[in-house]
This record gives sequence, structure tokens and C-alpha cells, in this order.
Amino acid sequence: MLKPTVLSRRIVLLPLLVLAAAGKAPVSNWESVQMLAPGTEVRFAAGTAKVVDGTLVSVTDTTLLILSVGAGQQPIEKTRIASISVKKQGHRLRNTVIGLGVGLAVGAVEGVAIGSCKTCKLDQSTLGYAMGGGAFWGAAVGAGWRTGGWRHVYER
Repeated sequence: MLKPTVLSRRIVLLPLLVLAAAGKAPVSNWESVQMLAPGTEVRFAAGTAKVVDGTLVSVTDTTLLILSVGAGQQPIEKTRIASISVKKQGHRLRNTVIGLGVGLAVGAVEGVAIGSCKTCKLDQSTLGYAMGGGAFWGAAVGAGWRTGGWRHVYER
């Protein structure tokens, strides 16, 4: 039988090892950039210059052609590109529904907890208000949860 201290150390260490194993090295394969579909939102950094966002027009073995707001189509040579990222899809609706469900559950637990008090009286309106408030705040937090972002596909 393991001692509690040994067991607690393993419980703490296991997630850290899993996170370390899941870490990926930066992608440095130009073929992954060539497989991107035209119309994909991309962000690239060229050396010390500022990051530029745009829509991918085409990719060749040596250049990347993007359409950026205000500058039009810009060809960028592969040798100038330090990194390329693509826009990830957001999940606002999914997060809103999850938040709604969690809020409903928390509201129901809160309503039952109020009703279990000896001096309190649980009626349908109290439970309804608790569940409604929980659902509202859960959905609001879910809708406001930041999703999307950028995923690296190439780094020199």
C-alpha cells in the first residue's frame, strides 16, 4: 500500500508529465502551408516587422500570396517569413449551451439547498428563480468565454 504522501506526489506529477508530453515542437514544414486552402485567414510574421493578417490567395514553393485589407494582394517570399498561423474556429454557441446547462444545474442545486433550510420554504417560484438566474449567468459566461485564436502551421 502506498503512503499518502507518495500517492499525492504521483497525483500531482502525472498531469505535469502529461502536459510535457503533449507539448509539440514548432512546425517547420512548408508543405503544411502549401496544403492550406485559398480563402483561409492567415497571420504571418516576417522577421522583426509587425504581424500581418490577411486571406490566403495562393502558395507556391517560394512565395505566399495574401490579400490584406488596405494593401491588396501581397506576395511574400518564403525566406522572409518567420512564422505563419491560421485562424481557429470559434465555439461561442457551444460554450453558451454548455454554460446554460451548467447554470441550470447550479441553479437547481441552489434552489434545493434553499429549500432544505428549516426556516426557509421552497416553492416553485424560488426554484424557478434560482434555475433561471443560474441559466442566465451560465449562458452569459459561456457566450463571453474567449475561443478561437491562432494555430501555428509554420515556423522557421
